[in-house]
Amino acid sequence: MGLQGRHKSLDKHVKRSVAWIEAIPSVTKVVLGFSESCRHRYPPGHIRFKLNVRGGFKVNAYSGNGVTDIFIKIDPIEDRELVKALIIDRFGDL
Repeated sequence: MGLQGRHKSLDKHVKRSVAWIEAIPSVTKVVLGFSESCRHRYPPGHIRFKLNVRGGFKVNAYSGNGVTDIFIKIDPIEDRELVKALIIDRFGDL
């Protein structure tokens, strides 16, 4: 599955994390949103749940350069909590 969205460039740590998310069977699409340069307290490659939206949910991906907004489309939508639990198990809930 290829990356989609406004751009396709990602930090190498975030790229590995996104590849892991894409390998989850219920995830049908990963769409990259805006990327902002800023300081943060998370290690590079960390994925953090942001909010539920129609069709999936949004997460923040933290790199050494800043934060990238990512939309994850889930199908069937009933698996949303399962996918969210997998992400929290892997990255923790900081």
